[in-house]
Amino acid sequence: MRKRTVSFFKVLNSTERKKTMSRIKEILCMHHSHLDVGYTHPQNMILELQCDYIDQAIDLCKKTADWPEESRFCWTCEATYPVMKWLKSASAERVRLFRQFVGEGRISIAALPMHTTPGCTCLELTQYLQHLDEIRERTGSEIRTAISHDVDGQPWTLASLMLDSGIEFYLTGPNVHFGGIPFPRPYAFRWETPDGRLLPTFLGEHYSVFSQFFFTNQNSTELMHKGVKEYIERVEENGWNEDFIFLTATNPPLYDNNCPDIALADLIRKYNEERHEVKVRFATPEMLFDRIRKMGIETLDQQRGDWTDYWNFGCASTAREVKISRKAKALLQAGDFLSCFEEEEDPKENALAEEAYRNALFFDEHTWGWVASVTQPEHEMTCAQLNHKKEFAYVAADLSAYLVGRRMEKLTKNPFQSDWQEGVVLLNPVGMPMQCEVEISDNPLQTGRRFSASRAAEYLPYDDGKLRRPAGRCAMVEIPPFTAEFIPYSSLCTKRGKKGEIQVSGKESIDTPFYHVDLSEANGRISQITEKKTGRRLLAENAEWGFFDVVEEKVDQRFAAPERSAVYPKDIEKRNKSIPTWQHDWRAVREGIRKFEGFKLEEGEEEICLYYFSSSGSMKNIVQRIRFSAAHPRIELDISFYKEKVTEPEGIYLSFPLKLRKGWSCVYDTADTFVKLDEDQMGDACRDYITVDKSISLFDETGGYTLACPDAPMVQVGGFQFAKENRKIERNENPLLLAWPMNNYWDTNFAPSQEGMMCFHYELSCFEAFDAKESYRVGLQAAKPCIIGAAVECKTQRKKTMLQYDSETSAPIFLRPQYKGDGCLIAVKNFCPEEGSCEIRIPEKIIKSAYRTDIQGNEREELVVSKHSFSVVQRPGEIAFLNVQFM
Repeated sequence: MRKRTVSFFKVLNSTERKKTMSRIKEILCMHHSHLDVGYTHPQNMILELQCDYIDQAIDLCKKTADWPEESRFCWTCEATYPVMKWLKSASAERVRLFRQFVGEGRISIAALPMHTTPGCTCLELTQYLQHLDEIRERTGSEIRTAISHDVDGQPWTLASLMLDSGIEFYLTGPNVHFGGIPFPRPYAFRWETPDGRLLPTFLGEHYSVFSQFFFTNQNSTELMHKGVKEYIERVEENGWNEDFIFLTATNPPLYDNNCPDIALADLIRKYNEERHEVKVRFATPEMLFDRIRKMGIETLDQQRGDWTDYWNFGCASTAREVKISRKAKALLQAGDFLSCFEEEEDPKENALAEEAYRNALFFDEHTWGWVASVTQPEHEMTCAQLNHKKEFAYVAADLSAYLVGRRMEKLTKNPFQSDWQEGVVLLNPVGMPMQCEVEISDNPLQTGRRFSASRAAEYLPYDDGKLRRPAGRCAMVEIPPFTAEFIPYSSLCTKRGKKGEIQVSGKESIDTPFYHVDLSEANGRISQITEKKTGRRLLAENAEWGFFDVVEEKVDQRFAAPERSAVYPKDIEKRNKSIPTWQHDWRAVREGIRKFEGFKLEEGEEEICLYYFSSSGSMKNIVQRIRFSAAHPRIELDISFYKEKVTEPEGIYLSFPLKLRKGWSCVYDTADTFVKLDEDQMGDACRDYITVDKSISLFDETGGYTLACPDAPMVQVGGFQFAKENRKIERNENPLLLAWPMNNYWDTNFAPSQEGMMCFHYELSCFEAFDAKESYRVGLQAAKPCIIGAAVECKTQRKKTMLQYDSETSAPIFLRPQYKGDGCLIAVKNFCPEEGSCEIRIPEKIIKSAYRTDIQGNEREELVVSKHSFSVVQRPGEIAFLNVQFM
């Protein structure tokens, strides 16, 4: 039998209320389940539980339907993916009830599918927003708000994409553990997008602190009131001037992946019945946005820049899978491009593409594994969740490779079995001219039984970690944007490289058409690289760390135990008060290789490669290759090694001591948006390290460098910066740029160690003046986006150009089928800070219509079409979405 509880508080009289007068009169409580795909439960289990929570929330809405309005249960679906999954199996009656409570404003749906990392590409972000209209239609929700909880940053591009999806308000609740926030909170402001628009944004407290500050799991209005008074006093002292506050509730002790709190509505009702000065009200993001609108949107501060994330350094705890995931997304982009020009829609391919994208997105979701992964590395729950996480990358890779293979076979019209092959097809699926290295055959006809099934496996982005050159001769072929070039083997036989343009002077120096390279006679180490065109020396002299040096970093045990708390001690109370506990002065031991095992020069058809063999503390069989080409000025850098298992905290770097004047500049890209370090970063967003999409560039008035990072996205600028919580990166002379492919510094759910063969690729290029469009091209080139396929019948050389464009400022960055609609979606990026225009031509198709649209394909502006072409004018920095339909 349920006992009747009596509140400690009596109804306050007017005198008592006067003593406690506060500006704040209302607390808005948003109840939700914080979605971690993993952490508390294995990934597949938690996705099922999240569906159960929706049913439980519906029942609580029914139960409290006749309660006082402010105490009626409300529920916010923090992410759309669980809603989409629930809709697949929910009965018609449950969907009807869901729609009813949506209509009453008691169930809200936020727009983002899950909480993601800056590992997401612009294409990936677009993919996951394309489903919004379908969810809107099925649930009756307008879905005008978006939520990011836990994560403490998002690519600047996302702000634009949210506006391009009908999202009007962005709510955040970052976790400062191993992180930080850009401004003191709570804080309402307008986030200026890269193209100059404004997105109303609320930087809220850490999610779930309503439950924590007000002790909701104790079911005590006395404790609740104590917490209310303490929080109101603190938030008013911090300068909050409104008559309400907004906090979110989960369900302690399950702070993440929690079910609805069945007792919360009763607790809030009892608290309100005690007639305290402050009323508590169940709320949704829409209710918060209404309050902010009443504050006056136009009066809010305007904040511009990239919300650079702190947390994603953890991705380097699964470096191999990060590389696989990045390659899978490049394959998905190629597959999308090919599907836009297929004669008939293929339902099987569409379904597989959705599944591949789903897995890619889950890999880029912010949760890596079990909450106790680091403290219990051998527990089977650690193994289960880590294996599930890694599987997302591999499934995305498998399916994307299958789709590319299937679509390439359609393009070439290959039979599924043949006894010969006459040539190859080289496909450039991106919007920049790309160089494609192809092996030269001395035989104009390749014979022997061949299968399309065997060719499919050749598209898989897997290697054995060994740095080897093709056995035969190779040549570089340049392919125009969005073009397939069919080349018979007979034509390849005539191609010759540029070997004669590279000169080697013993083991002292190398000369290419682009560089003079000085080597150490003792070990072949590069001491200087001089750019021939400008005479500029590229490397800082007398630097502690040399060009492409390996650096291992660990906690210095003279000053602290080899634990992650040496870098960031966990303190829940400080976290909930938004106080990070980074140890800025933590002591590290950094060492290079321990044993040099050899060096060799290897000359190819049109390049020379320097190989270095060594070993280090936890890295065995290190092979580093530096490749200089006679065909292009890119310096290609590869490293492979066997990584031994280490569970103590460590980081692995590759160093680039750059010769630049004091006051140099830095630009990196995130989801196809270029960001100036410091200048284009919002508030106190992360400066210590950066997740780059494709590349990072450093330069002064004499010239600069672009480091392309196709495999491993983490970098540090200006030296070893981890845990310093920099507010600005000092622009000292000769900065050290660090690639940061691996670490295991996170203390909870990331991989505690990683072992096995590792292989990473980087490319370094030089320029006289920074150009964003060229930097974009260099970053794309390093990822080797061209697809090389078999052409069984290929008697003559020919090109098939599927899309052309003409623009000084802009370029199409991807094409994909319009989700649940006709035609294809073309994303066009203006790389310049001025207005630009772009003419698009589809040579082999007659264009029926072309529109500016939102991401979901809703028409915004009709464009004038001239049979095969149309033009679009763009705002500075804009990514325009265009729907094109063919006759």
